[in-house]
Amino acid sequence: MKWLRNAAAKILALSVIWFMYVLLVIVPFAEKFGFFNEAYPPPADKTLPYFLLTTPLFLAYVIYVIINFSKVSSLRSLVYPALVFNLYTGFFVCLMVGGGVVLWFMIATIMFFVVALVISFSIGLARDSRSKELSKRNVSFCPKCGSSQTEDARFCANCGAIVNITQKLNADVSSG
Repeated sequence: MKWLRNAAAKILALSVIWFMYVLLVIVPFAEKFGFFNEAYPPPADKTLPYFLLTTPLFLAYVIYVIINFSKVSSLRSLVYPALVFNLYTGFFVCLMVGGGVVLWFMIATIMFFVVALVISFSIGLARDSRSKELSKRNVSFCPKCGSSQTEDARFCANCGAIVNITQKLNADVSSG
């Protein structure tokens, strides 16, 4: 699967997997054992299983995103809002271990979430269009990490991978 070499595609795929996990595993568990009930706390014997269902996987998602975020060089208009959505919902999903009272805090901060989604989409769109402009100006990108390279670069300044070697060889052969 060649598309999974792209950092943006990996983060988007992982974001979808996390969201589906929340919908198909965490929400039914929380509903069944009263984690959405704001009148009564959830059963004490179910808080540890709920914590183990949510927090370790959410932290793994966040750590993966932190490690790979700098490698995202395309699809930013999709990646950025997906991250905002998953970080916002994941944070509250993990806090639900204390019960449904957390839902009121989530409702109180919903405008922050909506504004953050719009801003993240706008920033992603601007960076994607800037990336297209750079590619039209004959600026190359590293095939491994996606960072922009100067025209004469032989190795990526970010990860050290070989870039444009075929173009360099063709130029050397035709000029020599």
